[in-house]
Amino acid sequence: MYEGLSTGKKRAAKRLVKIILSDPDNMISVYDGEEWAIKRSRKAKDILDALGNTDYDDINVRSRGTEELELAGNFRRKGWFSLVWCNSEDGSDLISDYLDNEFCDNVWNEWNKYYG
Repeated sequence: MYEGLSTGKKRAAKRLVKIILSDPDNMISVYDGEEWAIKRSRKAKDILDALGNTDYDDINVRSRGTEELELAGNFRRKGWFSLVWCNSEDGSDLISDYLDNEFCDNVWNEWNKYYG
C-alpha cells in the first residue's frame, strides 16, 4: 500500500479486505486502472500492497468453485468495489461504488458500521 496514504485510508482498506476474506472461499483481484496488480489472492498483505498506488482501484471478489471449475480457471464472481484514494483522510468514503447485490450490500453494511 502506498506509504503516502493517511492512516484512516489504510485502516479503511484493511477493514474492507478483512471483511471480504472472512469467508475462506473468497479471493480478491485488484485492478489499479492500468493493470491487474494482483489476481485471485487470499493473502491480505499482498492485496494491501497492491492497493493505493494509483488514484483509484477496483476490487473484484470471486469465490472458489469446484475443483473442476478451478482447474479450468473458472471462479464465481461475487461482486466488486471501487475505491477512490483522493477522498477524505479518515477513509470514510473510500468506497465510492459497489455492485448492488446481496453479497456486496452485506460487506458494505459491515464496513460502514465503522463510518455510518
